[in-house]
Amino acid sequence: MKLWKWPAILFLLGSLCLAMAFGAAAQQRSLSGKLIRLHVVANSDAPEDQAVKLLARDRVMEILQAQNWQDRDEAAAWLTAHEDELRAAAEAPLPPGQTAAVTLSEESFSTRRCDAVALPAGRYLTLRIRLGAGEGHNWWCVVYPALCASAAGEPERTAKAAGLDDGEIRLMTGDTPAVRIRFRLLEWLNWEGR
Repeated sequence: MKLWKWPAILFLLGSLCLAMAFGAAAQQRSLSGKLIRLHVVANSDAPEDQAVKLLARDRVMEILQAQNWQDRDEAAAWLTAHEDELRAAAEAPLPPGQTAAVTLSEESFSTRRCDAVALPAGRYLTLRIRLGAGEGHNWWCVVYPALCASAAGEPERTAKAAGLDDGEIRLMTGDTPAVRIRFRLLEWLNWEGR
């Protein structure tokens, strides 16, 4: 292969990688703009604090599952207006002297997987419930659309009803079609592994 072809190959491969990265970032931003995450953070990692975290989660989820929000903005407005109710539900199982803090804000997360749903790294609107010192492991899910509920056993249908497109749903479920990468450019340049 002639030496002059290598810079062109490297430039085109680099451009392809950048285009793929920008496309993935745009898809993640689109996805994060349609979701609200829920994080319930335990006081500590002690077994009793982790058990209390699950009790607090269940109390909060009873309230959240009764809602039927039509869109993310409606859900966010409701969560903000009902912070005191959510705090009271989260504090019910806490030991005396321990409190819960409830906030709704944008937060950054690494890629996370839970059951049939995975969320790519990025910034998400998050309902965070911190129990006590909030130094333990958390439990998380997607509260809008309602992907937390075990009753929402069909996350694809729930996500579709909330306005997520097929690409965003595939990004969350990991259900991507098989991809076979061929370097047509190399074939075009008549490079056969020499």
